[in-house]
Amino acid sequence: MPMNKRLFLTTTYVFTLLSCVVHAKKVFPLKNIDGSQITTIQDWESKKIKIKHMLQEQVYGYRPVSPQKDFELVKSIEIAEDQLEYSEYLIGFRDRRISKKIRVSVFSPLGKKTKGVFLTLNRCGNHTLYEKDVITIDPIEVHPDCYKKNQLARGARDYKISAQKVTSRGYAIATIAEGYIDADDPTKKDDGIAAQFIPNEYRSPISWGHLMSWSWGLSQTIDLIKSENFQHSSDTPLILIGHSRRGKAALLTGAFDERVDITIAHQSGMGGTARIRGAIFPFRESAHGMFNEKSIIYKFVGDPHGLAHFFASSFEELSKHPNKLDFDAQFLTSLVAPRFLLDVQGTKDRWAGPKSAWTTIRKTFPVYQLYGKKTPKQTLNLGEGTQLDEVYPIMQIKRKTKHEIEEKYWDLFLNYSDLAIQKIQSV
Repeated sequence: MPMNKRLFLTTTYVFTLLSCVVHAKKVFPLKNIDGSQITTIQDWESKKIKIKHMLQEQVYGYRPVSPQKDFELVKSIEIAEDQLEYSEYLIGFRDRRISKKIRVSVFSPLGKKTKGVFLTLNRCGNHTLYEKDVITIDPIEVHPDCYKKNQLARGARDYKISAQKVTSRGYAIATIAEGYIDADDPTKKDDGIAAQFIPNEYRSPISWGHLMSWSWGLSQTIDLIKSENFQHSSDTPLILIGHSRRGKAALLTGAFDERVDITIAHQSGMGGTARIRGAIFPFRESAHGMFNEKSIIYKFVGDPHGLAHFFASSFEELSKHPNKLDFDAQFLTSLVAPRFLLDVQGTKDRWAGPKSAWTTIRKTFPVYQLYGKKTPKQTLNLGEGTQLDEVYPIMQIKRKTKHEIEEKYWDLFLNYSDLAIQKIQSV
């Protein structure tokens, strides 16, 4: 990089950072507007309601009340060579506006007791997560990148959920394609259930963005998992997991749906565990950058229209002055307390902001401590051969990787869940 260009970028970064520090408004989940400190769980539970309204109105948009539904088991197949059982459910809605259904794919251990159920969104369709010809393929819209590099083939993205690894450890994993709810493509206006539930002509500045509609879809799936129609007991621990933008949706769901026992937000970035305030575009994912349709960065990663569709349109103006907001990411993570929350980061993934996310996690500690929960002194760097011996209700774990999800991350998710579930069941 030429010296003058490097100097310009460095100077821009420093001055922008100083501006953020000078103008940043300090915000704390356990403080009321009048500056008084919240010291009881009862008062905090009351404030949680206000925080949920604030986050919906100003950032993510409102999630509608869940409509009445019908659950149908349409397929159950034992696959002996993989030591798993594959099941398929359809979620139908009694609301006459909604004709579309959600297809849920579930992989369970064969001949073993199920320790817990993982739930995750997927990008390109349920069938891309397992190579055998057992998963029904529906004509849903998907992210444009799914049409490239043969990403729509059966099993093309099986590494994303590692069904055989998960079931071999005694867990089930359920997954739904985000396209059933709302395709990750802002040019598709009438593609999923979200558009039937709230037609585009009735949308307002506080109508849900994609992150909230995906979160709502995950909650509809949790309704199935907690029902008598599901194959596993309703008291089986539920672990919500998501990577990148699906990590944002997982965290949002863990915050708004208290039936989730463990939330794992993996490299979730801004809108997830990384802070809204202090994010400097293009050095880290930022709110203002997401609304920039001309951003070369998003064109490069396959999002030529930016990521404004993630949020309510009310957030666009606020995103221009993030340091003036009355909240930050720790308000979202605090809603998960006292349930388990794991923030997972790659040290080389500067775009997602691992240091910023650690700041968020630390600022969430006082809420967990209010419930009498222990918190760690520092982030845990998990190197090769390092064992995970102890877990906390809230913590951050980092590995030396870029922005990715692969089998060693799944080893981490499973090891963490083993220890967390032991603690949950010992109470």
